[in-house]
Amino acid sequence: MKKPPDDGSPPPVPAVLVPGSPQARGGAPATRAVDLPALAESLGLAIVDIDFDEAHAPRTDALRLIPRELAEKLHCVPIRVEDDGAIVIAVGRPWEESAIQVEPDVRFHTGRSVRLVIADEAAV
Repeated sequence: MKKPPDDGSPPPVPAVLVPGSPQARGGAPATRAVDLPALAESLGLAIVDIDFDEAHAPRTDALRLIPRELAEKLHCVPIRVEDDGAIVIAVGRPWEESAIQVEPDVRFHTGRSVRLVIADEAAV
């Protein structure tokens, strides 16, 4: 494999970085946008637009369930509470280890099931 020149620029981030993959084990932190549709498909998650899509704007009842400090630590945003009581959580960096902790940490804190979705990192 050809090594890129060492010009001081950050290494490229793979378009799809799945936890546990060789890229994830040795990959660099994200330095550019990833291909969200490909990433979502590989992880089996839906994509939401929490910036502009009224259907996916964060709801107050969901925001109140998770302390801001926890949401910032996990880099996630609670979106809504479903009819069955599950909380929908948007993650912006699903390739990071913190995203793996979202489901168990939110479930522990709220006592609710968690459904993850992917949103643009800048929106989260």
